[in-house]
Amino acid sequence: MIRPYVDTDYEEVKINLEDGNLFDPEMDTREILKNKIKKDSKSILVAEINKKIIGNVYVVNDPWFAAIFRLAVKREYRGKNIGLSLMQKAEQYLKNQGHSQVMLFANQNFDKLIGWYKKQGYKHSDNTFKALWKQL
Repeated sequence: MIRPYVDTDYEEVKINLEDGNLFDPEMDTREILKNKIKKDSKSILVAEINKKIIGNVYVVNDPWFAAIFRLAVKREYRGKNIGLSLMQKAEQYLKNQGHSQVMLFANQNFDKLIGWYKKQGYKHSDNTFKALWKQL
């Protein structure tokens, strides 16, 4: 079952992110995720089986920009279309919000994951922009 994240899911989502080398201790705090879902209750989706969180994805829905981040599925559930279901639910949500395209970031060292995203219809951007970060 795919459903919106609630605060009590935090520890399991954190473990999923850590397992996928996606957890950022500054960006993925409980408080930040709480604020994220307060602004948009569907901005984090989770996959649940037998009351256990086995996957998650973050969604950015801004009128100017749509993005998907932090897709993570527990290792033992990979290859069972959990990630695909999360992506489809996230994409449908964004489409329902009026977006015609979505962007995602993927670690350039994860070739298998990038290949999976390409199978889902994602492609490298033709622009020459690179993501840059600054601590505030």
